[in-house]
Amino acid sequence: TYTLRFVLLDERGEPASAPVTAGEVALAGTPRVFSVPDGLTPAAVTFGEVVALRGFALRQAEDTLSVDIAWGAAAQMDTDYTYFVHLFDPATETIVAQIDSMPRAFTYPTSAWVEGEIVTETLTLDLSEVPPGSYRIAIGWYSDAGRLTPADAGGDPLPDGRVILDAVIAHD
Repeated sequence: TYTLRFVLLDERGEPASAPVTAGEVALAGTPRVFSVPDGLTPAAVTFGEVVALRGFALRQAEDTLSVDIAWGAAAQMDTDYTYFVHLFDPATETIVAQIDSMPRAFTYPTSAWVEGEIVTETLTLDLSEVPPGSYRIAIGWYSDAGRLTPADAGGDPLPDGRVILDAVIAHD
């Protein structure tokens, strides 16, 4: 807790009044989580050796697909990365719905994460304009320098700068 005090200064920078107390401000640190929540399908993919996909869950309604996701900080980051989530037709690679965002709707950039931290969020894809069919979900991360290379649990790179989740989305 800090006390805010103000004092008027003259043109020479000298005090021209007695200090006035404006009030107190309490500062709190960012709460951090270091474990993956229960109920998610485990995942072990790293992107550029800095960001990881630790788990996910899918919930589908008539016109929405929600993706509960647990990201992990595999290392301390100086760069603010952006993720993408693509719902695509595996036969044509056509993207029918997508999200591109920094974590938590641009409110928790990766440069604020600490190594080992787990950052969770729920992403919602709008399916109202998606034609009926079977789709897959691809996830990746990028910066101005390009896509981060994803690697599986064994360290082998994944193609196309993305991981494809082990789920088929049927939309009627």
